[in-house]
Amino acid sequence: MQSNNYTIVILGPQGSGKGTQAEVVAERFGLVHIDMGGLLRRFVKTKHPLAARVRRIMNEGSGLVPSHLVTEILKRRVAGIPQRRGILFDGYPRNITQARALDRMLREAGRAITHVVYLPISEKTTVKRLALRHREDDTPQAIKKRLATYRRKTKPVIDYYRQRNVLVTVNGEPAIPIVTNAILKKIHG
Repeated sequence: MQSNNYTIVILGPQGSGKGTQAEVVAERFGLVHIDMGGLLRRFVKTKHPLAARVRRIMNEGSGLVPSHLVTEILKRRVAGIPQRRGILFDGYPRNITQARALDRMLREAGRAITHVVYLPISEKTTVKRLALRHREDDTPQAIKKRLATYRRKTKPVIDYYRQRNVLVTVNGEPAIPIVTNAILKKIHG
């Protein structure tokens, strides 16, 4: 199931399985998988003039790299991808500013988003799935706070893509293979 003309974004709250689904979908369609967290972690190890600044920000309490820096790093990565290869974005955009920046960046690169896969899950499922990770910052209170921030910032992004008729909603609650099959059917028909 190869397709080189897709540009896909996967959105969903923490615990929705976006990373897992992104890997499978990218492999299935032969897409370059851009995991924003991984891209930033690799970038800060480079000798690029911005790397030290981004590293400092990531090591601070919030760890949230400003949108303009994220966009600049992403722009460099996208520019290195051959036009014949499709792309899957995982973990970006996180807000409406980034969504608009991504559209501009892709337009400049002769590309456009073909599908935005949204994987909604309940707050109960998020808390349950993240608790299984046993990470220090995955207490129920911390998870609920992150979810509130996610909803506030991401709802406008979801609405933005819905208005552009590229949003595909797939229930993220079922088992991984069921979600994967639903995504593949919605993208590939």
